[in-house]
Amino acid sequence: MQPEQHEIDRLHDDGNPHVEASITVAAEPEPQQQAEPEPDFSEYDADTVKLVMEAEREVGTCEREWNTLKADAAEAKKILDARISDLRKLIRDREEMRGKRPEVTLLDFIPAPEKWRELPVDSLNVDKGILAHLSFEQIPNLGVLWDEITSFNSADGAPYGLALGDVATIRMAIADLQDAEKGAKPQVDVTESLWREYPIVRWNRFGISAKDIEKLEAGGVKRESQPMPIRTVGDLSNFSTPTANGYSRKYADIKGIGEAGADRISEAEMRFWSWWNAGGDKEFARERGLIRGDETTAGTGSDSAGVVSPSEAFGPQGLASPGDAEFNPPASVGNEIPF
Repeated sequence: MQPEQHEIDRLHDDGNPHVEASITVAAEPEPQQQAEPEPDFSEYDADTVKLVMEAEREVGTCEREWNTLKADAAEAKKILDARISDLRKLIRDREEMRGKRPEVTLLDFIPAPEKWRELPVDSLNVDKGILAHLSFEQIPNLGVLWDEITSFNSADGAPYGLALGDVATIRMAIADLQDAEKGAKPQVDVTESLWREYPIVRWNRFGISAKDIEKLEAGGVKRESQPMPIRTVGDLSNFSTPTANGYSRKYADIKGIGEAGADRISEAEMRFWSWWNAGGDKEFARERGLIRGDETTAGTGSDSAGVVSPSEAFGPQGLASPGDAEFNPPASVGNEIPF
């Protein structure tokens, strides 16, 4: 655009305007407005992504917990419905039979069925880890479980992937239910869970090396950040017991233990249980001061001879350490497990 022209006139004395000169003046340009810089939201957006991911992880955790609880609730609802049905039937039957003499039939001469066989597996009074494993196997009732754990060949391993120690625990728990159904008072056996306290450091007598024992006690687990020190037979059982979601660790998952080492541990486990069930439990109980001499373990609180009272067993100094007494295992240990 051309600059504007301004005429500047000079006036003479007579007042007549005469153009004497003209001066060209350029107009000042308008100042340009600078564009504002775009705001930087990168840090805010990064925080947003971080917060969303954390919230998403929490939602995922809650969802998994909800799914687990939902499955448990569904199973509990089935049991509740069955109990309600039994209750209603009982009320109807009692109303119909009120004032009537019970009829004697041939069925009255048939031995009553063993009701414990129809009980669900979660009726067992055993460790939660064992119950979780049995629940994962979907065993219909205790009768099926009992038939399996009393008829398996030890050379083929325990059924349902159970540890041999867990099989012994389950058998004793079912035996208590059998006694309760017969009206017998279950006898307390002080050696029932004593096997869990047996120290792994003594397993060199059952065929594993000192280096194997060091690796077990260190407790390193491949692909896991948290160690699981294995110092007792109970620790070993916990290590191999499947979790609630069915995941089962193997002995070869222990850091420093290969397939050959895992085989040595499995064979030592078989030898341990053979010795334990052949009288090793009584020997260890005597060493711990729970029983005396050659007497059987009638249980604390029993009137049977040979049982040491709690004050005698523990005393003012507490229970002796497993390493305080000399341990003399049998000269040879077989591979059969006498259940």
